[in-house]
Amino acid sequence: MKKQKGFTPLDKNNKSNKHYLMGFTLIEIIMAIVVVGALAGGVMVFVTQGVDIWNFVTFRNDESAQARLALDRMVKEIRQVYDKASVTTASADDFNFVSYYNNTTYNVEFVKSGSNLMRNSDVLCDNVSSLQFQYYDINNNLLSTPLVLPDETDIRRIKITLTVTSGDQSITLKSQVYPRNF
Repeated sequence: MKKQKGFTPLDKNNKSNKHYLMGFTLIEIIMAIVVVGALAGGVMVFVTQGVDIWNFVTFRNDESAQARLALDRMVKEIRQVYDKASVTTASADDFNFVSYYNNTTYNVEFVKSGSNLMRNSDVLCDNVSSLQFQYYDINNNLLSTPLVLPDETDIRRIKITLTVTSGDQSITLKSQVYPRNF
């Protein structure tokens, strides 16, 4: 047999080469499978935690942005209430008033309907679990039943609490409004 450079063929008759010709035992294969399985299980724990964190952050960003936008719009519009006689409904979960914009008056209502925060018939935010209005007078006393149309309102400050929930995560945003024309 001619020797090739860099290659030495195995000789079946040479006793020193016998361990190269043998395969793996069943025990060795089972142990390898067990070790690889344990390593894969450990890696999966970290991958699962990473996916959970990503889902949590994505929810926070998406829902928080939508809720913040809705709350900002509510604050901006409530600040523009036309006058003290323009509040038609002021309950814990509904605020209805007349607003004035561009030489036109129009009715605006903010209310939770199902799981949506509604502005009249438009959805401002979904996945809303709670919308609460609290009304305060000029002396900062909480009003249990504020005066509304046909009387002039005694509201001077409105505290809004909006809670958005998805799955087991929730975000609560709060803001206060001092209507300009009161």
